[in-house]
Amino acid sequence: MPKKEPIINKEMIEKYLAYQREQEKSQSTLQKYKHDLNALLEFLQGGKLTKIALIDWKEYLTSHYAPASVNAMLAAANSYVRFMGWLELSVKPLKIQRPLFLELLQYSRHEEEHRRPEWMAVQKDTDVYLETVE
Repeated sequence: MPKKEPIINKEMIEKYLAYQREQEKSQSTLQKYKHDLNALLEFLQGGKLTKIALIDWKEYLTSHYAPASVNAMLAAANSYVRFMGWLELSVKPLKIQRPLFLELLQYSRHEEEHRRPEWMAVQKDTDVYLETVE
């Protein structure tokens, strides 16, 4: 049996959302998926749903949104194509490198030293703050 040609339209989005409702997804998740899939539909402007089209959409999103937002929108599209059985259309999310905790802690201490009021002193060997009382 020949495989169905990948398509996305309002009717298919509604079928997908009905399935997600049956999976007991939250109302906010359903609204987000609907918004993101309609954004993809608008981006395609009647064009075919292909791997290249999804990569182009990913590049468009990357130039307009924060990486976490891009990944959320890609997750909706990937969930849709998996639901439809078109696994080969899935696109990889952006890699987001988060700073290590130690780097954040060092940055935080440096910032704190520069914001400290003059009336506070720091004991040299520890991070204990001493407040002078008048």
